[in-house]
Amino acid sequence: MTNLSMRNILLLLLLLFVSACATNRTPESSPGILSEYTENLAGSERNSANGFIQFLRTQVYKNGELDNFPEVAVILYDARPENILLAMGYKPEQDWVDMDIGFSAPNRMLLVNKTQQWPRFVLNVGLPGAAGVSVQTSELAALGVKKIIHIGTAGLLGDRASDSVILLGESAYKDAAAVMLSTPANKNVSKLVKPETSLANRVQQIGKDRIKPATGYTIPIFYYQPSKLLERLLTIGKFDNGPLIDYMEMEQAPFYQTCQLAEVACVSLVIGSDRTHVKNGKITTEYFNHDLKARKIEALRIAFEAFSD
Repeated sequence: MTNLSMRNILLLLLLLFVSACATNRTPESSPGILSEYTENLAGSERNSANGFIQFLRTQVYKNGELDNFPEVAVILYDARPENILLAMGYKPEQDWVDMDIGFSAPNRMLLVNKTQQWPRFVLNVGLPGAAGVSVQTSELAALGVKKIIHIGTAGLLGDRASDSVILLGESAYKDAAAVMLSTPANKNVSKLVKPETSLANRVQQIGKDRIKPATGYTIPIFYYQPSKLLERLLTIGKFDNGPLIDYMEMEQAPFYQTCQLAEVACVSLVIGSDRTHVKNGKITTEYFNHDLKARKIEALRIAFEAFSD
């Protein structure tokens, strides 16, 4: 066998080895991880929740329970929302109807009657993260809701935002779910998403000094957050040329993005429940012991005024 033939054989073996390695590369090691999100957005059709709501109306709630639905809603993140309504002067079994339209997971809604002071509205008990808030927002829109205000809590970053005011999410850095919910402009997906301008301006006008516009970073997990990401959020505090990040929370970006798809006006108000910072070279989180219930009531009152207009 000549040296030339041997070299050709060795070259062929090398090519086969490289090809096998490339073929056996696991999806986890792919450099284009989650590229299927951005590569399949442009020109895609999307299904709303209309089909499911029609199913509920014809097969489950056959007596018109879902007809004449309120046009305004609050997605409130609180384990005991009825206690907040009681503290605001509402009366049980008189001022609201408690119902749950969930199947695989609870989706509790309190249909609250109009009073002399406040409008008729839906209080949807918030489900955490992108899956929860996007489903709830989609179903509210399919039920006929035109305006939604999200009220939740957030983890403050460093000393950028005060825990004594309500934060209006004027923009949110997207998580992966919000990216999937995006519609690209010129094949590019924006890193940020914003609330509906007129409703946000009205909420800011009503809230005055009680509300401060701020920017959030939507992260879909609460525990086991990567320390290097937290370090970047605390030190650099932004990505590319984007705005400085004031807090972290779990729903804002997919909430805003779903509202855009559903053509619903929306705003998100959050209240600081903890603060993460660097102390003695370590990342630490301190949890607040202030009255979150009182802050949520304050946020609800602002929402009602905005709805009344």
